[in-house]
Amino acid sequence: MLEKNIMGFLYVFMLFLMPSCSSNSNVEEEPEEQETNVSSIKISAAAEWIYVSGKSEVSAEVTYKDASTATPNVNWTVNSIGSLSNAKGVSTTVEAIKKGTINIVAELEGVTSSITIEAKEAIPPFSGTIFVDPDIITSSDPSVLKTVNYSGQGSRTMYDRRVNDWVTVNAFLFDVTFDDGLATEVQVNPEFATKELAEIEANIYALEAGRLPKILRKDVNAIWIHKGVELFGGGNNSLLIHTGQAANYIADGILEETLVHEAAHTSLDAEHAASPGWLASQTADINFISTYARDNPTREDVAESFLMYLAVKYRTDRISQDLETTINGTIPNRIKYFDDLSLDVSPID
Repeated sequence: MLEKNIMGFLYVFMLFLMPSCSSNSNVEEEPEEQETNVSSIKISAAAEWIYVSGKSEVSAEVTYKDASTATPNVNWTVNSIGSLSNAKGVSTTVEAIKKGTINIVAELEGVTSSITIEAKEAIPPFSGTIFVDPDIITSSDPSVLKTVNYSGQGSRTMYDRRVNDWVTVNAFLFDVTFDDGLATEVQVNPEFATKELAEIEANIYALEAGRLPKILRKDVNAIWIHKGVELFGGGNNSLLIHTGQAANYIADGILEETLVHEAAHTSLDAEHAASPGWLASQTADINFISTYARDNPTREDVAESFLMYLAVKYRTDRISQDLETTINGTIPNRIKYFDDLSLDVSPID
């Protein structure tokens, strides 16, 4: 009897130690796979690449299994190269934080899709635009010069880069008229000695001035001519010419391009360089057309950009496709700014 009792006790004890197989078991069950109505997500971006600090809109096109037309509330994520304007919605705007490849992912109901946008440094393509192409305006292009008449000598104050100061001289004076109704006075330094030698210089640069767009001549009240190898200048309602430097520009084929740049200072800077529209265009473009413009954004950007505007709007037959693409890709908003002004650029057509 004692042996039976012991065996029964051991049986009950073993049952107590065995794990329960009841419905209250703690064993985890496999989760059921979530049903999704999303068939696919297609992402599109407004740009294949952007500059650092630049932005591009990105949108998602979702196809549903049941052909639903519901507006999707997509979940957006991006890697550390970019940032997003919003993390949910049918679209978002990505901004480049630094140089690299931006990876953008759209997710909805477990279905994902991705796209990449390259972020590039905003490095200007040129050092200075007068050197870009010598054929934007050439010495064979038409000039609207009408008359050059000597009016005697008279006291005139001009800037002279050889002394980096204003000088007052008894200049040889020439009244110049153009076929489009504009006029100016050429003031030649008396260092040229005779009226005849001064007249040669006056005729050379009056003819060149007549090749400039009318909009660039509108505020040119004087053309100052000195000897010397010094840079040209613009502003102060004038054009500054040093004939030794002019010979260098002529040899390089960029005399006319240089005059465009300087005349842009004279006739465009005051009205446009600090205008809200121009500053907004600078911001939208992010980049500058040249390092000279980038390093002097308030003083040189208009003049550096205007020559390139002429190239892509009126001289596509003279420039390469690559150059046209570079200009339009670098400063599209500045190009549009000039274009929207409907400027009179005759005799250029």
